Amino acid sequence: MSKSAVQLQKIWTYLLAITSVLFAAIAIIKIAMEEAFLQGFLMLVIANTFAVAVYLFQSGRLIINPTSRATIVFLSMGFIFIIVGSSALQNVGIAGFGYVLFVAGLFLQKELAENK
Repeated sequence: MSKSAVQLQKIWTYLLAITSVLFAAIAIIKIAMEEAFLQGFLMLVIANTFAVAVYLFQSGRLIINPTSRATIVFLSMGFIFIIVGSSALQNVGIAGFGYVLFVAGLFLQKELAENK
């Protein structure tokens, strides 16, 4: 694995780990105190997905290929749509679209790693 791939893997791991913890904390607050169940549940699902992605990155089952433009676009655009959609809290559809993009990027990356 090249140096740029290792750096990219480390950046995504830290970014997703921090975001996962923040989303889980906000989701628990939303569900328990504000009774915003839809947004809280969505944030819990996203936090769990980010945590699973961090686990897959750390275990070596998922390796980010910096030369694959499609995967990088799917992962980064999905992450951006998730953050933007979750921050507005009325745009659950945007967050859902970002979630689909992010998960598609993970599946694309997994297929690329298995084909090597």
